[in-house]
Amino acid sequence: MFIKDNAAVLGKMEELCETLLQQEQFDELRAMLERFAADARAQEQYDHFAKIGQNLLEKERSGIEPTDDEKAGYEREERAVYGNDVIRQYLYANREFDQLKQMIDQYFSKTVETGRVPGGRELIRPIRGCGSHKST
Repeated sequence: MFIKDNAAVLGKMEELCETLLQQEQFDELRAMLERFAADARAQEQYDHFAKIGQNLLEKERSGIEPTDDEKAGYEREERAVYGNDVIRQYLYANREFDQLKQMIDQYFSKTVETGRVPGGRELIRPIRGCGSHKST
């Protein structure tokens, strides 16, 4: 590894993780993930929905237009998935943790790119809920 003082880097990573663990929402988000992991029916429902979506996507990529019944079936399954509290909370918690990982990665990447700690305006952060990005 190119960093000579691994202990210092690991110490800072541990400090970051301790700070994250102390955030009031951390336990709540973890509980959402654990509820989903413990709920076989929710997992089956989500997997079924994902397969339907994948099948429609493959059809479209092949140049085949999905039928109205297939589109309606997908929309029906989508409503059912988002109507399931366990799945909806799982997706929310997953998105929150993914955004945190992206932010950490952006800081690291920008540090490597610029050779210094980046300022907030240099980073791009996702806008909640729509999957797009904007500069801050």
